[in-house]
Amino acid sequence: MVATDFSANVINSYLSGPTYPSEQVPLAKLTLVTAASSTYFQQSLSNIFVTSTKYQDHKIVFWDLGLDDYQVAMLQAMDQTKLEYKKFNWEQLSPELRNPKQMAWKVTVVLKSLAQYGSILWFDAAVSLKGDYRNMVQTVAAVQNSCFVFTNGPAQIDAASTVPNPVLPFWGLSDKNALVGVYGGQSHSFIAFNTEECRRELWKPLGLCAGHLTCMDPSRHGSRICGANIHECRHIFDTSALTAVLNNLYQNNAERYRLKSTERTLTEPRTPKLEMGIVAFMDKLKWHTLTVKEAGFFLQHMGITDPAMLQQFVGVITGGERGDL
Repeated sequence: MVATDFSANVINSYLSGPTYPSEQVPLAKLTLVTAASSTYFQQSLSNIFVTSTKYQDHKIVFWDLGLDDYQVAMLQAMDQTKLEYKKFNWEQLSPELRNPKQMAWKVTVVLKSLAQYGSILWFDAAVSLKGDYRNMVQTVAAVQNSCFVFTNGPAQIDAASTVPNPVLPFWGLSDKNALVGVYGGQSHSFIAFNTEECRRELWKPLGLCAGHLTCMDPSRHGSRICGANIHECRHIFDTSALTAVLNNLYQNNAERYRLKSTERTLTEPRTPKLEMGIVAFMDKLKWHTLTVKEAGFFLQHMGITDPAMLQQFVGVITGGERGDL
């Protein structure tokens, strides 16, 4: 796979950083990383509220994908040791890959986060972290000598259906036969370690993919349908890319990148997910809008105590009056 000028810059910057020692994986305290644009800001803050109550001693890094001035001011006013604000630079991506739906930005954010923090737990704006990730680190990453773990259950459709033919050459795969009946994971949340193996076999290839339109978005316009119909060519962007490269790396053995008990979501839909060991919970439609009281508590927990700022930023979170900056 040949790097574009844009992907080469991102990858070279990533490769210049240190790797994470494999022997430290079992003891890892992960940095939690998420991102959102203005459209998803309230939902993201609601999920960060839930996550921060579970992981009060963990740092959360928030990548700004296009927030308004009020939202930026609020994040920057927080205690940066608890919630660190970062602005994503869209110009580092090729112009044809700046559509947020293509998810090239997400691979780039993960590379930058791994280079800086070494070990991370990624969660989408629509995700809250309710379970304890340490079991996944111990049972999968440590025991299986792995550097990547999905924090949710398996995908609902098999890998052969989500890895379309146009992307097979990027991973040196001749066909999809080996992926039939393999249920990977859902890329809305995962644990990643920047070990030497993961940097070489997972993140560098994914970084190259994120710089190529055919690999990241075969439809060329941010659509999951990349052929005549969805049955002919279905592509789920970062999920498809991760599914292909993970199964290529771990020889289609899902136990190398997923907690086995989470497979029960396919057969026991009524069993509480926490009992299965699932950490990440996603709900794009029924998320909880924070109340004024909850928003005030959250802001104070994040280091904002000035009464005037509290009143203003509560309005930012809840959709109420904002006042002047």
